[in-house]
Amino acid sequence: MRTLREFEDLVLVLALHWFYWLRKSKESQLVSPLNNALFSFPLFLLEGIYPEGQSESFHNYGFWILIATPYYYGAGELTTGPLQPGLVSEITTTDYLNYLCFIGLDITSIKVISKTVSDGFTCPKDSNADMISNINYPSIAISNFNAKETKNVTRTVSNVGGDDQTVYSSVVDAPSGVTVKVTPDKLQFTKSSNKLSYQVVFALTSTLKEDAFGSITWTNGKYTVRSPFVLSGKSNIHE
Repeated sequence: MRTLREFEDLVLVLALHWFYWLRKSKESQLVSPLNNALFSFPLFLLEGIYPEGQSESFHNYGFWILIATPYYYGAGELTTGPLQPGLVSEITTTDYLNYLCFIGLDITSIKVISKTVSDGFTCPKDSNADMISNINYPSIAISNFNAKETKNVTRTVSNVGGDDQTVYSSVVDAPSGVTVKVTPDKLQFTKSSNKLSYQVVFALTSTLKEDAFGSITWTNGKYTVRSPFVLSGKSNIHE
């Protein structure tokens, strides 16, 4: 049902903004979802679907009651208004091909999967799973994270809000035990500079006992765009 709902919403967006979506067809949209309620209400899992690490002996109730996380509901509830995102994160075919490199596939395997591989494409040097975090995607996922290090990621966003000159300020929602620094913390767009980059530095004050969730929200007073993030001490959250 959810897939059908999202397909219907996509058709509506394309009908109203067909030219915009053709022009931005390879970009990932940053949205401002309705997520507040999702954070506070429990999520029900049907019998037979057991949370990782939990014993099946507790299934006699017929379902599990868990507090919802982005693993279950993603970035939030899909809405059809407003249809103007404000900011977008551009992502190219090369980014997707690089992802296949980062998860360990060689060029031969990648060419089997994708028919858009150019003759000159090569995997980035020393490709590894840690590089996935720097693909220019709206959300951020970092794995293999421990208290002895910091993790840096970079994102580039384009201003498509209609105002050539505008300033977006960042607001960080960080979980306990995690420090997050955004540099710069303000993005000042102009007519000649409608694409800007920022860096996010994550640090831990203690070892992660479970996956930690938070977000970085950019707002200019008119538009609000949110990038959720997840930090994990495990090695497979990108899969």
